[in-house]
Amino acid sequence: MSRKFKISILIIALLFAALYDLLFPSPILGLNFSVFVFVILVAAILLKFSIDKKVANLWSFLFCIPILWYAAFVAVYNSTFVHVVAPLASIFLLILFFFWFGVEDMPIKKVKRVFPLSLVTFVGRIFTKIGAPFTGIFKVNAKTSGKIIIAFIILIPLLLIFGGLFASADLIFREWMRELFDTSIDKHNVWRVLRTIVLFLLFGGLLFAFAMKKRFPKKDSSESLSEKKQEKEKRDFLISNLVLGVLNLFFLVFIVIQVMFLFGGHEIIQKYDITYANYVHQGFYQMCAIAVLVLIISYIMYRINRSEKLDLIKILNGVFIVQALIIVASALKRMFLYQEAYGLTQLRFLVWHFILYIGIILLALVLVILFKKHYRLFIKAGLVISILYLMFMTGINMQAKIAKVNIDRYLSGQDEEIDMIYLQRMSVDIYDQIKRLQKDDSQDVRGWYELWITKQKNRSDKTKAWQNHTLTEIRFWQDQSK
Repeated sequence: MSRKFKISILIIALLFAALYDLLFPSPILGLNFSVFVFVILVAAILLKFSIDKKVANLWSFLFCIPILWYAAFVAVYNSTFVHVVAPLASIFLLILFFFWFGVEDMPIKKVKRVFPLSLVTFVGRIFTKIGAPFTGIFKVNAKTSGKIIIAFIILIPLLLIFGGLFASADLIFREWMRELFDTSIDKHNVWRVLRTIVLFLLFGGLLFAFAMKKRFPKKDSSESLSEKKQEKEKRDFLISNLVLGVLNLFFLVFIVIQVMFLFGGHEIIQKYDITYANYVHQGFYQMCAIAVLVLIISYIMYRINRSEKLDLIKILNGVFIVQALIIVASALKRMFLYQEAYGLTQLRFLVWHFILYIGIILLALVLVILFKKHYRLFIKAGLVISILYLMFMTGINMQAKIAKVNIDRYLSGQDEEIDMIYLQRMSVDIYDQIKRLQKDDSQDVRGWYELWITKQKNRSDKTKAWQNHTLTEIRFWQDQSK
């Protein structure tokens, strides 16, 4: 890369680091995160265009849709889930976008793996190429640099001597020097300076790695031939079929014995004298362990048998996953019973949707096997499902939905009391729902409502920087100003 281009990378990296310092005066996320992500995407597109004079791999722009979606809802809601998961998902997809957007003319049909091994190399370059943009920037030969060092050796003692003399001669100059070299340093400003320097280096490494066109190593022809020979080899699948057959029988026996317990409802819980908490938690952990094992085993079976024919091993594998889906359904049933008995909380909401997400992933795996598709299709489908489902989870006002369920239960008479202590912990995202309690017949509930308003006013500082505000906060303060 030319010296001019490296200087441009360093300037852009410095602007990014300065913008980050401006937008993030505190760790609180809001409008700042949305603005920063949007600027990064625009800068990446412009940088790519300046390098190649064209924009290739238009399909990679599909990553921008969920990225902007996640970033936008960080600026809308105050939910902890959104402010933790959405930024992480945005960063992950930004890395994928930077990787595939920088590949030279790669049609989507030629993409075999969404997460190739070269992606790890690309991420590593961000750190290993931190110093690369600086190489060749300063055209100073050894003779010139030696003279500069000698000059500083002479200058330092002279400056100290003259500085001492001036300070003794002039009180104003002495005070100026004292303020200049004051040892009382603001730790926050020191952290900001250090953070800006680190981000400047990281952004420089990221931009340099992004500008490098080489993504995939050239494959040796001998390796490709050996792989083709390996695929043509005939294998005996007796062991695989036996393993899957026994596992399926074991699952079937388990499901037959437990079917009444899994779908028995409130009567079963009372009969066996177990708590709702244990009932739900047992099902949840059970489902997670089974789902992970099923995915691992099905992948191993795929690696053993890569043929596209619908043979016995694929049928057994499909039945195996279907039975795992029954366990997922049982976990959903347990969570539904728990919610019906005690209402909805944020943890129960997340667990319920996580179980549903696992079920969709397993269902996609069944379809890939039944339609005799390559396992890579499942990886791609799993990525798309994950992105879309997370877009759904970040796009809904989770806290407002939880509050609506609990308030509806109270107003309809299903619950004699409402857990206002739990609602007190929620943010201004539930403002539209909790307003329904301001004219409740119960004086205690009205008092809790007023207390919630007071807490939100104290918790959500109206005077804080615009970068840290969300749209729900802005709407809350506008309503309170009326």
